Amino acid sequence: FFIHRNFFDAQRNVISGFDQNSFMKQPFKTHNIRLGIDFNIGKKTVLGLLTNSNFMVQNRTGNTDTNVTDASGILDYITNTNMLMDEDRDNTFYNLNFKHSFTDNAEWTADVDYGKISAATIQNINNSNSNVNNQIISSNKLFTDQLGGIDVRSFKSDFTKTFGPQMKFETGIKLSKVGSDNDVKFFNVVDNVNIPDVNNT
Repeated sequence: FFIHRNFFDAQRNVISGFDQNSFMKQPFKTHNIRLGIDFNIGKKTVLGLLTNSNFMVQNRTGNTDTNVTDASGILDYITNTNMLMDEDRDNTFYNLNFKHSFTDNAEWTADVDYGKISAATIQNINNSNSNVNNQIISSNKLFTDQLGGIDVRSFKSDFTKTFGPQMKFETGIKLSKVGSDNDVKFFNVVDNVNIPDVNNT
């Protein structure tokens, strides 16, 4: 994509501008698995198990070139940013469900759920500033290593009883707990050596 921006002072006079040209490529692969089974443990009682998983791998590359101009529209300097990212995401959920139908128009159901979401991301970002002669005047490299996980646990149970065509009684309970654990590490790359950035990690 292409972006053109102008920056103004308090009197609405142009003080600088930039033309940004960005290209990003983001191929990814996903796989889905869904399995389920039911057990009839009685004439009116069913026990079921369901699992649903999603796996994704993506490799993203991007490049951005920006021409920064002064108030007269004359090129001042050039910035370049290129990025490489590898990411793996795994999501898996399990469900154990129970249903029992009573003879007096009543029903009892229960569900136990557990899910885990995990992600691992590695990213390299290179930035450089060049003068109008394409001579590099400043540059920096950043490397990030990110790990994240979310655990979801829940339980619910419901009881329903019908008293004729116009009356129904329902009650239930639900409990849930969500926990997360994230670790994001930043490194400044100097002479191809990753130096921990303790201020941002």
